[in-house]
Amino acid sequence: MATKSSIKYLRSHRKVIDANYAQASTMRMAGYRNIGFVLKDLYNRVELKEKKETTNGDAEGAIGYFIGRTAIDPTFYFEYEVDIEGRLENIFWIDSVGQMDYKAFGDVLVFDSTYNTNEYHKPLVVLAGVKNDFGTIIFGSALLSEETTEAYDWILGTLVKANGGKKPISVITDGDKSMRRAIEHVLPNARHGLCTFHLKRNADTGTNKYSMFTSMFAKFMKKAIPMEEFEEGWHAVVASCGLDGNGWVKKMYAKRSLWAETLLRECFFCWNEKYSVV
Repeated sequence: MATKSSIKYLRSHRKVIDANYAQASTMRMAGYRNIGFVLKDLYNRVELKEKKETTNGDAEGAIGYFIGRTAIDPTFYFEYEVDIEGRLENIFWIDSVGQMDYKAFGDVLVFDSTYNTNEYHKPLVVLAGVKNDFGTIIFGSALLSEETTEAYDWILGTLVKANGGKKPISVITDGDKSMRRAIEHVLPNARHGLCTFHLKRNADTGTNKYSMFTSMFAKFMKKAIPMEEFEEGWHAVVASCGLDGNGWVKKMYAKRSLWAETLLRECFFCWNEKYSVV
């Protein structure tokens, strides 16, 4: 019932499939006027295709770069995974300096996935540590397709494999649940601690910047005191600040074994200014 000029507005013609895209490509020299689709839909399909081709090209370029690095740095290590369509899914890399640093200072691993500002919007995981002078060092890095337990399992397993089987004693994270499960799977004997830098920042948000509480919270993270004193002090400050019913405060108390120095003092974490209150 539709006229020739209105066919392109029908619901059945609003999706540009691969066959349509191929047709449009072959007609590029003749123009797009008579292909039977709204130009906006076609442009969106073309843009998606070109973006995918660019991403795949960049992935191939990255792998080529890493292969070239092995010629300069024979111990440079990288590994990657592809999906069922052969597209790059995850990639991990660590150079010789990172391997030497991990051998010397890899007892503590900082598992940081807060860097999501790259142009592909992919999680960049930085595997860091702390030197003997309390400076931060980078062991290796990984770029993921998504933040899942399986992806984190792969990263941790690859890190351990790249370093001769050496596993960290302690791991610091921002509290991500997928990370926690991956640590339990791959590093079951490692002690897990929460990054106090993130905790202090979250305390402001969780308590609406209640300065009295955040100040005391920082002290509880830093100072090892007898357990009884910690319990009494915690409940006292929560009550005095009127935060008994605060959901974030309750959650932090339930997780106190992951951040309170009173409960972590027998574990080696080697906190520094970025990852602790010191």
